[in-house]
Amino acid sequence: MGIAACFDVWIGHFSLKYPSLLSFDRASRNDIMMRERLDKVDPFLLRDSFKKVFASFKRGKGLEQFTYLGHCLLSVDGTGYFSSPTVKCDQCFKKHHRDGSVSYYHMMLGAVLVYPWIKHVIPLPPEQIMNEDGSKRNDCERNAGNRMLPQIRREHPKLKLIVLEDGLASNGPDIKLLQEQDMRYILVAKPKDHKFLFECVESSSKTTMLETVDHYGMQYRYLNQVLFKKSHPDLMVNFLEFPGNRS
Repeated sequence: MGIAACFDVWIGHFSLKYPSLLSFDRASRNDIMMRERLDKVDPFLLRDSFKKVFASFKRGKGLEQFTYLGHCLLSVDGTGYFSSPTVKCDQCFKKHHRDGSVSYYHMMLGAVLVYPWIKHVIPLPPEQIMNEDGSKRNDCERNAGNRMLPQIRREHPKLKLIVLEDGLASNGPDIKLLQEQDMRYILVAKPKDHKFLFECVESSSKTTMLETVDHYGMQYRYLNQVLFKKSHPDLMVNFLEFPGNRS
């Protein structure tokens, strides 16, 4: 059964047999046949569907409202999408609890276009984070990003992007990957994880303070072209600090 047929079965189950999405969801958890059929479908085959929807959205000028400073904001983050104490497969991650029980779960790296003050987002194809052999060679969010970002660039070679990621991506290899893919970036960096970077900012005479003119009166500081880390002497970044928790 192909993907389209699988979706027809899924939609048919919901439309013809169940009065609500909740009742469908409960029943589908016991629908072993549908699960077994869908499990065999390679998620990579879904990329064309994402591309077609994105192309239609772009033709309809929808992408214009997601343009910020001449770029689209691409938010990337890892998330879980399945967890069970009993249902498992060879690619499941395992979480051992204090009471001796085990949870089996799956994760993925999601990527969506976002815009300030717009509640909905535009999804791009996610990347699976898998336990490769069920034991040792575990996949991780960083490896998934190494696969995802070049694929996004191949599919959207002219799309101007500013990638938004948390502190996990604030490291030399990930930043260099973003630069190689011609992607701008805004990454979280905390003092406890980036002592060298913050010391450079503190000691530089070029560090500039800015104060907002609104009633909050908050202060910001920035420094352009500062050395990111001693271990990467060729990597310069722009630093911007805003009020908040600096821990």
